[in-house]
Formats: sequence, C-alpha cells, structure tokens
Amino acid sequence: MPADYAVAQNKLGVVLSELGRLDESCASYRRALELSPDYADACSNLAVALLEMNLLGESEACCRQALQLNPLHAKAHNNLGNALREQGRLDERSRCTGLATCILKMAISNGPEACMCGYSTSVLPISGCATACP
Repeated sequence: MPADYAVAQNKLGVVLSELGRLDESCASYRRALELSPDYADACSNLAVALLEMNLLGESEACCRQALQLNPLHAKAHNNLGNALREQGRLDERSRCTGLATCILKMAISNGPEACMCGYSTSVLPISGCATACP
C-alpha cells in the first residue's frame, strides 16, 4: 500500500509543478520518497522542480540518486545534463544527454514493452552505450 501512496504523491507533485507551486511539489516528491525510498521517478521529478527553483546542487544530487536507483533512467540522465548545463559544465552535460538518447533508442528498438518497463537493466543492458554520466 505505501508504494501506491508514493505513486499518488509523485503524481500530485507533477500537478503542483505544472501549476507553478514548486515548494509544494517538492514536498510531495519528498513524501513519495519517504514512502518508497527506491522510487527513481520521484527523485528525477524532484530534481526538475529543484532545477526550476535554481537549486542546482540539490537538483544534481537528486538526479544522481535517481541514477543510483536506476542507471538506465533516461529522464534522470537528461535532467542531470540540464543541471550540469546550468552550472556551466557542458562537457559533462553532453555525456549525460548522449547516454539518455542511447537508452531511449535501445528502448525503442526493443519494443513498447521495454519503453514502459522503466528501462530495467534486465531488459536493456547499458553496455550498448559508450559512456555513463560523470
């Protein structure tokens, strides 16, 4: 049941972000993570909200946490690239966005089931991509 509540809190955070209520969305994402600490989507979404609030270091840390939970989380790689870009770390950003693109291409080539599975390492081995984010 807590996992269901975590999903609901994450979705609430998305809606609050879209409404521009970033403090509330961050609180909702954090509640999702309290309920389900291994919820990479909530980490990644929290990173986006923090980036929009110009909290670059915190955003980067959340992206890295999401990637520790799921190394093939394409959105987290892309979000990390955005956080690095805002910090002027463009070479690092290029590797992250390149890896995100590679993961998505692998998912697409493996069919819609792979795209919906959250890029599980059992379905999509990362060895097909040249470099990981720094």
